[in-house]
Amino acid sequence: MKADTPLQPAKLLSKSTTKNTIKQWSEEDRPREKLLRLGARHLSDAELLAIFINSGTEQDTALDLAKRLMTGLNNELGRLLEIDHAYLTGCEPGEKKKRFAGLGDARACTILAAIELGRRLRDTPPPLRTPITCSLDAYRVLRRQLESLDHEELRCLYLDASGRVIKDELVSSGGVSHAVADLRLILAPAITHYASAIILAHNHPTGHLQPSAEDIDLTKRVKQIASVCNIRLNDHLILGRYHASVTSDGERSHFLSFADNGLLASL
Repeated sequence: MKADTPLQPAKLLSKSTTKNTIKQWSEEDRPREKLLRLGARHLSDAELLAIFINSGTEQDTALDLAKRLMTGLNNELGRLLEIDHAYLTGCEPGEKKKRFAGLGDARACTILAAIELGRRLRDTPPPLRTPITCSLDAYRVLRRQLESLDHEELRCLYLDASGRVIKDELVSSGGVSHAVADLRLILAPAITHYASAIILAHNHPTGHLQPSAEDIDLTKRVKQIASVCNIRLNDHLILGRYHASVTSDGERSHFLSFADNGLLASL
């Protein structure tokens, strides 16, 4: 998602001249009927949005309104997270013409409610008693706490012998240097909670996932000292800032795993 790309001005979002309604279309082209026939995954972003908009105006169908809204967002789905009621129902600065003619309070509330529900679903981690079997499992537990931060935080997952999370704890805030200086911040809870393994994770607010020398040093020291206590260091994740993609491949591009990249074994 290109955060610095400006939203499109109203002149690019003029009302279409379409006079027909969706009900006049063939059933195979109607968003609702298409969803029932093929499933939601087969609908475009605009078609899904049109279902929430529900009905059109004299000039535009619900799908026309949805397409105009997506055009205003440069057809970047993730930018829906940036909009608010004022953007949907208001005018461009210095103009009296509405930015999206046909989107009133009711339609705006429906769209914003759907966006917020999607945001909460994205941010809901799996149950902590679900075994962590891979780096992606760990990422899904940790992303809510780390991805949206504008400063570095170091967290640690403490696992039982079955890989289930016993505790998810904030170790330090502001960087990893404090944790490097006092490894007890990481290892004491592991001993207290009888953890069999731990997973370190911290964020890079810049979005760059390359580990620093300090990140590598911390990982090496934790691995060495934990092994003395018969505790495994299963992984160290570095997370970037939030991105809009929700596919498995997309998620993997949002973090770096020491274990997956052979960095842990080499320490």
